[in-house]
Amino acid sequence: DRELAVMRKVDLVVSYNETEHAVILSHNLDSTKIAKWPWVVYPKEDIPTFEERQDIAFLGNYRHPPNVIAVEFFVKEVMPLLKRRIPDIRFLIYGANAPDEFKKLEAEGAILKGYVKNLDDVFKNIKVFVAPLLSGAGIKGKVLEALSYGVPSVLSPIAAEATGILNNFHAIIAENPKEWVDAIYNLYTNKELWERISKNAYEFAKSEYSFEKGRRLVIKALEMVNIYVPYENYILR
Repeated sequence: DRELAVMRKVDLVVSYNETEHAVILSHNLDSTKIAKWPWVVYPKEDIPTFEERQDIAFLGNYRHPPNVIAVEFFVKEVMPLLKRRIPDIRFLIYGANAPDEFKKLEAEGAILKGYVKNLDDVFKNIKVFVAPLLSGAGIKGKVLEALSYGVPSVLSPIAAEATGILNNFHAIIAENPKEWVDAIYNLYTNKELWERISKNAYEFAKSEYSFEKGRRLVIKALEMVNIYVPYENYILR
């Protein structure tokens, strides 16, 4: 209620997520203006091949409870089934502030890697990125970073929310343990599928999350509150 009250007082609310737009407008109706805000990623170069990669991974800050819940779900519900299909597969857990209970998960097929300074160390080495988020809002930056590295991903519907990702084209979306296992197995063992998803993901990040598109979205948002940027100030040079 307090958040909605603030939104009724300001000139403009911005959000990455159109699902949130709908929720806000359903409560505040015509009393709130809301605009799509950009998230920008920069497509990487020198993307390692299918043969040069191994392992699957998740990345997150574990002060955020949905990331903790996601890892626990994946290790307990998905990994036992997945290891029956790919016995030597490893699940790497990257990110800061991992809780002590994660150490217990290492006995169940996970490897706790912790904080990583350079995302290249994650996304240029793993074969598949997983984001088994069961809750959360906004847009998931880790998912978009994976796209920008051309890493095929398996995502929960919540992880894919508001990204524009198409199932089985830019990534694979899974909802239950069996779907998770099938999706990861197929990407991990099928070079042709891996390369197709990798290419589609990379091109999607390049077009939909570019600085140029982000600039246009910001200009559009400003124009909603009658702030106009002279053309010569935002033309790409």
